[in-house]
Amino acid sequence: AALRSPDPREKRCRSAALLDDQTLIDCGPDVISACARYGASLENLKRVLLTHSHSDHFSYVTLENLQMCITEAPRLEIYMSKAALEGLQGYWSLLEERDPVLRKKLYGRWPGYCTFIPMDPYTDYQMGDMTVSAVEGRHSGFYEGENSLNYLIRKEGKTIFYGCDTGLFFPESLEYLKNFRIDTLVIEFTFGKATLPRDAKHLTLETLRETLETLKAQGTIDSNTEIWATHIGHKGGLLHEQCNEALRSIWNGKIQAAYDGLRI
Repeated sequence: AALRSPDPREKRCRSAALLDDQTLIDCGPDVISACARYGASLENLKRVLLTHSHSDHFSYVTLENLQMCITEAPRLEIYMSKAALEGLQGYWSLLEERDPVLRKKLYGRWPGYCTFIPMDPYTDYQMGDMTVSAVEGRHSGFYEGENSLNYLIRKEGKTIFYGCDTGLFFPESLEYLKNFRIDTLVIEFTFGKATLPRDAKHLTLETLRETLETLKAQGTIDSNTEIWATHIGHKGGLLHEQCNEALRSIWNGKIQAAYDGLRI
């Protein structure tokens, strides 16, 4: 149905966000082609904030392809959870031990161009003119003990929260967010109208409603907060306008479905 639709918003690639010309959240398989399609340059990119290690959010091929440029390749800081970094390093070591030729073919040059930085949740990091902190999500990654990181970004008196792959927030995450008033909230709507257990690793319409109500009750969001639903999966069974119709039913028209190429 998405393929037949004339609406370009139905053609969804995997989720990522370019905060400014220096900071990217997630680097999945579609990032470079999406930048070309929507006129976004990565030539000044300095850092990547990874939510977690799943391949729709973290593609080593994308990082390798960033080195295939005429100009000098970008030297990147890659931020991720400690568990994700330990798992990745353990995998590299095992691959190097068992098949160094394959390791070189698979990962090539890009690890040499990257500085990997483990992030402690609920701790401020200064990144250029932004203050960034990570909020732990209920969604798990590939590696043992790895939970997703969602990002709170503060700049010039404004605060944005980017929450892909959250599930219902942990109590400690909600407690931390009580300290902030969010101007723009970008949050997952992965499974649409599907029915999942409350402790599932993704949000549905009902658990998204519960999350928004909780955030509003504690003062983290209010009627002036701009809210976008993203990471909309095909298993949720909703096309773009169907998403908007469902979202209107839970939040009085104050939330919209995001789409590829959206500029906030």
